[in-house]
Amino acid sequence: MVSSPDPALVHARALRGRGSTLPPGFRPADEILESWARCLDHGLDYAARLRLPVVDTAELVRRRDQAGALRRLAQAELETLMQQIAGSNFLLAFADADGTVLDVLADNRFAMSSDEDIAIGSCWREEVAGTNGLGTALRTGRCIAVTGPDHYFLRLAAVSCTASPIRDADGQIVGLLDASSYVESRQRHTQALVQMSTTHIENVLLAEQRPGQLLVAIHPRREFLRTISAGLLTFDGEGVLTALNARAQLLLAGLDAQRGRHFEQLFGERFAGFLARLHVQGEVRLTDRFGSAMVALGRPAHRGGARRVEPSRCGPEGCRSHGERAGGGLRGGGRRGCRGPARRSAGAARGGAPAGARRDRQRQGVPGARGACHCWPR
Repeated sequence: MVSSPDPALVHARALRGRGSTLPPGFRPADEILESWARCLDHGLDYAARLRLPVVDTAELVRRRDQAGALRRLAQAELETLMQQIAGSNFLLAFADADGTVLDVLADNRFAMSSDEDIAIGSCWREEVAGTNGLGTALRTGRCIAVTGPDHYFLRLAAVSCTASPIRDADGQIVGLLDASSYVESRQRHTQALVQMSTTHIENVLLAEQRPGQLLVAIHPRREFLRTISAGLLTFDGEGVLTALNARAQLLLAGLDAQRGRHFEQLFGERFAGFLARLHVQGEVRLTDRFGSAMVALGRPAHRGGARRVEPSRCGPEGCRSHGERAGGGLRGGGRRGCRGPARRSAGAARGGAPAGARRDRQRQGVPGARGACHCWPR
């Protein structure tokens, strides 16, 4: 059996090609070192010119059609991210589960060489593009920041990028979001925003892919029930867990919370009793099997994906400016979600982005701005 190369030696060997050394006492993150080792195993030459495979127009259309609703959600998040990190000389991208870029939205100041460009249709899998945000996030299944010289290929050393995988209700990676910039100082800020966007997409997918089942939001603090900090779970009519998001897994750590477990194996009461309390109260106290107290909100997941059934990102108090508050239960259908921004954004999408935004941004394959604030709907 051939042993894997020592990550530290791999990193030092690669840095010699750049003519520089590590700062004293500095050691890159293990995930970067491990990625560099994989790149060497693939026979990649870090000093070589980066040649990325690019799909043709017909294949791009097929992949976009296959992405369907996921792509539409990702496009909306790219527009939101564009506003949040404006001025960072950035590029945003959505890629499919194969690491092929389907949509790009870029600041017009962001420019790479034509060979290394993050272009629509280009493939950024780690085995062809080396250590990079999209490819390494896809390979590891985790959100990752690849800063400047962390990239395997020398020609990418000026760019910093953050990418996060998007998982469906079954936990499978179905796409990725990426934010690349020449401004390294804002990398942590950007990483947090990208993670928020992927969490939001995952919450929508979880609800839409389990139509007719009970969607439950949980959190130790009531004011966070309608935010992306909430754990989301879906149960079938027998109380069997069919899906849960990463936050729910964290909140129920130690309880073996996985698909196929029954409600009563996770919480300290019978499923029928929980449903009865939800019907009467809308929002209820709940205790897990370890005795930890939390608050729960439940409702049936919607069919067809026409409405989003995930907590709001508008803050703990809900959308006060649009008539929505966080305290409403679900009895009698709950409160209507905030629709003002959605209507305005629909008009913006039809008429195009504001003139200033059109001048300042280069859009590739992404429709007009969609700035809706996403509340738990009726």
